Amino acid sequence: MRMCTTRFIFVSFMFAATWVGGAYVNGTAEIVYLPSKGLLWVQAPVGFALSLVIGGFFFVNPMRSKNYMTVMDPLQEAYGNMMGSLLFIPPLLGEVFWFAAILASLDWNQTSYGLPSPLERGESAMILPFVLHYLCPAYISIAGLGAIAAAAMSSADSALLSAGSMFAHNIYRKILRKKATEREVLWAMRTSMLVFGAGAASLAFYSNSIYDLWFLSGELVYALLFPQLCCALFAPRSNTYGSAAGFLVGLLLRLLAGEPALKIPPIIFYPACSLLGGSYVQLFPYKTFSMLLTLGTIIAVSYLATVLFQRNLLPRRWDVCNVLGETSTHTPLRQMDKQTGLQTVPLEENRD
Repeated sequence: MRMCTTRFIFVSFMFAATWVGGAYVNGTAEIVYLPSKGLLWVQAPVGFALSLVIGGFFFVNPMRSKNYMTVMDPLQEAYGNMMGSLLFIPPLLGEVFWFAAILASLDWNQTSYGLPSPLERGESAMILPFVLHYLCPAYISIAGLGAIAAAAMSSADSALLSAGSMFAHNIYRKILRKKATEREVLWAMRTSMLVFGAGAASLAFYSNSIYDLWFLSGELVYALLFPQLCCALFAPRSNTYGSAAGFLVGLLLRLLAGEPALKIPPIIFYPACSLLGGSYVQLFPYKTFSMLLTLGTIIAVSYLATVLFQRNLLPRRWDVCNVLGETSTHTPLRQMDKQTGLQTVPLEENRD
């Protein structure tokens, strides 16, 4: 009984260390504070918690059984290195948005506040540090801000290491420099971390909402990369043509739906779309709709491409992605006999 309790505590701390960061703490407080949102709109914590559970049940064993190092490895194995480099964009943007949300949560150096309120000043994203600083005793304020700093640092280094390792292992080593040494790959990872960190810092200055950046970090991966990963692991007949078509469909649907956090106006107005506060709000679950349509496109186009090439409805030379496998270039033995005038003697079976 004591061992089970100890393991449960260790697992709880592990989940908290992986899941809780500066964006989680400050972003949740921001949405709860906003009068137009509230507790019901705090969806990201539930979504990230479910992603950990689903990943543990369905994705960890297939990934570990094949010794994959990053999430890009099964995609490059199924669809090729070039298509895998294109699929690197959604997780890269997700890590950049995640790190930007963490950086946006670090503005704690406020000495006096007064009126107007944080909502009127447009500083609702900083409501938790304000509460700790102005409404709590000094020792609680110091402990609370220290806890936020620890959560932010643990999430920040994981985001940068994830993006840098994916770039170095899946893009630099497999595409740009196939004969790169370990030292060269290490420096490529360090340089990419510096570039991604600078991009995330500039994005943090641009955005006014921690929660929006945090939400975008998971939403892009969910809408664009999740169906690709599902097909790569559980649909072995999916191929590069389906992957490219699915990525294009998902990207177009996501961009055309707009994004208020990045000030992108919508072009497709889904049902229950309304104009609130000068920006359009899509109440239709268009992100899940985009994910499902991407998944269906990958499977349908992969099957269609395979059938067209297998039945010679399209010339085999058009199969630039080689979805049917390499054709043998060896000359048959009987044809070789006719060309050389020699006779091939078949080997007899060794009988006891």
